[in-house]
Amino acid sequence: MGGIQKARREGRALFCRLNVSGLFNKDDPNFPGYKIWVFNNQGQGLVVKKRSRVDPALMENVEYDAEGKELSRSFEPA
Repeated sequence: MGGIQKARREGRALFCRLNVSGLFNKDDPNFPGYKIWVFNNQGQGLVVKKRSRVDPALMENVEYDAEGKELSRSFEPA
């Protein structure tokens, strides 16, 4: 695993562990005016929901475990 991927995985794990369960968001740098949403379940895992780069008409949902490893990826209408 590359250093950047490992750092991102470790960052997700740290976010999941340190933040309370709840909903978080930040501006999406790739789509001005839209947000990236994070549904955190403290110490259990998280789901990141953002506009798809492949098809902006879709939202991409990526589920991660408590260690920051990707479990699943799905798409839904935006």
